[in-house]
Amino acid sequence: FSLPERSNVSLVVMDLLGRKVKTIYDKKWFAAGVHEISFDGRELPSGIYFYQMEAGKFSETRKMILMK
Repeated sequence: FSLPERSNVSLVVMDLLGRKVKTIYDKKWFAAGVHEISFDGRELPSGIYFYQMEAGKFSETRKMILMK
């Protein structure tokens, strides 16, 4: 992801019912620029999940498929 300015970032993973199953970041400060995140989903079963990222006033939710 890319940030135009230093921002507080929250990133969570949710199941199909919208229940939070993993918090990756909870209001962690990131500098402006391009960042890459690794996600360890070993403790989650295969399936469809959503991840939601919030940074400042920006918020976006996307779908992902976890396959083992």
